Amino acid sequence: MGYARVRVTRAVRVTTVMVVDYPHIPYGQADFRRIRLNRWLYVDKTRFVRRLEAVHHAVLIRPRRFGKTCWVSLLENYYSRVWAKDFDAVFSGTDLGRSPTAAATWCCASISPRSTTLCLPWSSISRSTAVT
Repeated sequence: MGYARVRVTRAVRVTTVMVVDYPHIPYGQADFRRIRLNRWLYVDKTRFVRRLEAVHHAVLIRPRRFGKTCWVSLLENYYSRVWAKDFDAVFSGTDLGRSPTAAATWCCASISPRSTTLCLPWSSISRSTAVT
């Protein structure tokens, strides 16, 4: 955050102008990796991965526009071996970046291989092509 101070002498008042760089709000963006690498605004929800690992079966039921696709993208980037090399860049500053879960001993690629993940984007399926 930068400040620019302007001082008017003798007559009037002191004016302070603030120059603030607000982060971009990623409206409509669901790619966790893209959001983090572009340093867009992101509310850290990585701490909930610990809760998810504690249950055997999980069902994600949320209303529209509630971040389900971004959450699945987060999980894909966390568990997939495809993105292992970018772990520090993507998860730096998050809860998982500071302390990965016990099940994630792979955060250092030299310890053990990560999982193979399969992501099925249901949002790209249109109703007209659905089989009834």
